[in-house]
Parts: sequence; structure tokens; C-alpha cells
Amino acid sequence: MLSKDAPEDATEAWKQRLADLIEEIIDRKRSSVQGREASLAEYVHILMSHYAFEEILHKTAELYPAFLKSVKAESSDKETSLALRGFYFFFRVP
Repeated sequence: MLSKDAPEDATEAWKQRLADLIEEIIDRKRSSVQGREASLAEYVHILMSHYAFEEILHKTAELYPAFLKSVKAESSDKETSLALRGFYFFFRVP
């Protein structure tokens, strides 16, 4: 599933974008359902494209409750589905 020919692989810009997305996901207060959906979708996309264990390891204690809120709130089916995909990455990496 890792993309070997993605142009952003040549730089480390994806790491900074991932860090920004993590902060957006954690800080739910200033986001709409559509904003959370977009953040979660991009978060999942980055993690499907890059090995990012080191980047998410130190934020798991904050990400886990944020994903749980998205699942429990059931604001939209898409947000719930994307949050569940976010959970997947906690169990996928060693």
C-alpha cells in the first residue's frame, strides 16, 4: 500500500502536514463536521502512504480519545468511518 512513486516522498513535508493534521484532529472545538472529515481523510491517506510510527507514537494518548469522540458522536457516517480507520493505525504498527 505504500506509494513508492509519490512526489512528496522526496521531501519531509508530509511529516509536518501529518503533525498539523494531528493537532486539528485533537482540537475538535474549532472544527465542523466537514472539517473533521477532511482532516481525518487526509490523516488516513498519509498513514496509508507512509510509515509514520515515530510521528504518531507520541500523540496516541491524545489521538485515541479524539477518534473515540468522533465515533461516539455519530455526527456523520463518513466521520465515524474515517475515525475507525484512524484507530486501525494504532493496531497496525508494532
